This record gives sequence, C-alpha cells and structure tokens, in this order.
Amino acid sequence: EGLANLAMHRYLTEADRADYGPGALEAVTIRGKMLAWPLWSTALGMIVNEDLLAKAGVALPPEGTGAAPWTWAEFTEALKKCSALKTEAGQPVAGFDAASKPPLFEWSPLLMAHCGPFFTGAGEGDPNASATIALAPKLAEAIGRVHELREAGLATPGFGFDSQEEAQQGFLEGRTAMLFSSPGFIRKLQATSLHFRVLAPPEGDWGKPITTGALGCFAVVDSGDPERIAAAHALARYLTSQEIADAVPGWYLAPPARTSVGKFFDHPAYRPLAAILPTARYMVPPGGAGFWEQAFIPKIQAAVLGQLTPEQASGEIQAAWKRRTLW
Repeated sequence: EGLANLAMHRYLTEADRADYGPGALEAVTIRGKMLAWPLWSTALGMIVNEDLLAKAGVALPPEGTGAAPWTWAEFTEALKKCSALKTEAGQPVAGFDAASKPPLFEWSPLLMAHCGPFFTGAGEGDPNASATIALAPKLAEAIGRVHELREAGLATPGFGFDSQEEAQQGFLEGRTAMLFSSPGFIRKLQATSLHFRVLAPPEGDWGKPITTGALGCFAVVDSGDPERIAAAHALARYLTSQEIADAVPGWYLAPPARTSVGKFFDHPAYRPLAAILPTARYMVPPGGAGFWEQAFIPKIQAAVLGQLTPEQASGEIQAAWKRRTLW
C-alpha cells in the first residue's frame, strides 16, 4: 500500500495502456489498482526440433504467416508421429516435455488450453477473501486431457517431475521433439547447431490461444515528494520503451511487454514470440507466497502422474485454501 503506483492512473496515459496487452495490465492490477509498469515477459512457447518433426513427417506452419496455433488434435497427432522415432543411438524419442519440478510449471499452457486461466478472480490477491478458491470450472477436465498424453506415452517418462535442466537436456540431445519453455532457453539454443522453431502452444477446448509466463515490472515507491515521484514515473516510461531499446543495445534480455517495442524481435529466433505475447495471461496466484508452490502445483502434478484423480486434486486444492483462510 506504500507504492505511489496506487495512483498510477495519473501517470499511465491512455496511449500507455493501449501499448500493453490486456494480460500485462491485468497482472499488475490488484483489487482494481495498478501497482507497476510492465517491463518484460518470459511468455512460454513451444520450441520444436525441426529435424525430428521433418523426419516424422510433421508439417510445420510457414514462417512469418501469423498462422493459427495447432489444434489439440493436430498437436496430439504430431506427438504420435514423433514418439515413433528413434535417436541415432537407438533411444526412443519422446513427443514433448516441460519443466515440472515445483515451483516451475512450464507445462501450464497445456492445461490452460482447455480451461483458460486457472483462477476466475474471486479471492485473487486476498488470502482472506473467501474460504473457497475460485478455480477454473474446467480445470479437472484439463488435468485429465494432459494425463491422457502421459498415459499414451506421448511425453518423456519424466514428464510431470522433470527439472528444467533435465527437460532442456533431453531436447538438446534430440530425445525430445517439443519442449515448452521460456524464451531464455532460446539464447542457449542459438549456440548449438540444432535446428529449432518457436510455435504457439496448441489450442484446446477453451477455444482461444493462451499461454502464460513471468512478468518483470518497474515499481515506484512513495517517497512523499511529488516531484520525485513524477520523475520516477517518467523514468519508468523510458525504461519500458522503444527509446531505451534504441539507446542501449541488449537492454531487453526478455521480450518487452509493450507492443510498440519491436527491436527485440528483429532476430529471427525471437520473431515468433511477437505473436505469442499478446495471448499471455500472467497468473497471480491467490494467497501470496507458499500456496502456489506448496499446494496448487503439487496437487495438479500428482493428478497428471495418476496419484490423484483430477477431481481429488481440485478438492485438495480447495481444502488447502480453506486451511489457509483460517490462519
């Protein structure tokens, strides 16, 4: 409550608002108040091994066309074809993987493809708002769809508990055809000879493209000095702009949150992210630190691994939330 951003409407112009995707503004708005300037995003994409997909007979969308994401049926068919391959060493190729070891949850776009954002708003940002957490109505069904992929052998054996290092290493070694990952991994791939592309996550029952990621922000502390606060907001606008991208090469180490900042996407490897970013919804886990990592992700993880039913997972998340509201 001590942030000058509580009065950000005085500094964030209509032009500024129009320059941000709705997901970025939604993520920095708590109880109707904007608390920060979005700076960059690590929106999750689907990185594919072009050579493996070509070998499997999977056609990729033409580059630079703004093609729609694969449907869930197209995605699963591609996974089946890739999972029939062998590496040069004779090892089986897995269709996909993603970092799954909490607090990492890089397979979340697969769930969101079917249920949309995990939380429908009630209680968000306020751990004492309600004894019931407002989960997406189709969350249990979404868990079931992802569990089916694992049961069908279309993911790596470690999917559901692989660390980021394990998931990325499998992709680098050609044992995984598709990897859900943040843009940071693209930088590592550029130093290899691997042929890769970045695609949007598949579209599922929710019926719209969606992904998620992390959002970097610039906040202004209330110093009590109006001139200093105004100057800090002016600096925030500059630090999130195309102007600083032109003045400081490499300023944006991750995709910029503003739609007007195009310089980052000049590199062909990052170009597909420009179409993915507007579909990002940045999750603001209810309850503050701890609930997300200790209750929500582990229960979803257990259901995908078959240790709980999707309905049990949803029920145990609700029970954990209720206990939290009683603290």
